[in-house]
Amino acid sequence: SSSGSSSAGSSGEAANYKDTLNVAYNAQPATFDPHVTGATATREVDRNVFEGLFEEDADGNPQPQLCESYESNDDKTEWTFKLREGVMFQNGEEMKAKDVVASLNRWLDKNAIARKSIPTGYFEEVDDYNVKISLDQPCLLLPYVLSNYAQFPAILPASVIEAAGDENLGVDQLIGTGPYKFKEWVVDSHVTLEKFDDYQPCSSEKSGAWGDRTAQTDTINIYFVTDTTTRLNGLESGEYDIAYSIAFTDYSK
Repeated sequence: SSSGSSSAGSSGEAANYKDTLNVAYNAQPATFDPHVTGATATREVDRNVFEGLFEEDADGNPQPQLCESYESNDDKTEWTFKLREGVMFQNGEEMKAKDVVASLNRWLDKNAIARKSIPTGYFEEVDDYNVKISLDQPCLLLPYVLSNYAQFPAILPASVIEAAGDENLGVDQLIGTGPYKFKEWVVDSHVTLEKFDDYQPCSSEKSGAWGDRTAQTDTINIYFVTDTTTRLNGLESGEYDIAYSIAFTDYSK
């Protein structure tokens, strides 16, 4: 492999991965708290750090990610989710039912779109690895709701949620189960994400956002660059490896 990159591959084919990716992003969100906003700029970063019970596959269908199986009664008013065991948070705690319950109930309270999708009921702990919700009205598409990034039902430690109370989460409280963890957020400058070495993927091959999302790059720097020309120039010069929201008229460059 070339300097500054690592190699991986099989069948005699090597894939080269840079140690660091530099990304020029066109907007900076007001918060990275996944439960309080549906802003695209928030969830594009957060999806690297957090996971949900379900993630969307390449066809847009919900697939179990942090749960391993689920079931519902005939009229879809009671759902039970069996969690994967051994999934670790980025603070070293194992994910259990209390964390899922605290996360999803906070999500229902903070996110108006989520509550419209699930108008009644709260999630309850059955035991360490089982969670259920009982509803007054059927919710036929609950797995779809729980896999939708537009209202991201991210799973965090219960201890973090309890400590935050009614306040938005600070950067040191943004702890998930995903392949990257927050290292720093310098307002008006950048966010740095670091590879989470203890990430526990589900066994499925990656499809869309679902499956094995193990990181291949150690560090991602996401720079907030609001000027379109600056993003393009940085991409052409090699300052940025990836740039968002390039003008259509500049695609040929």
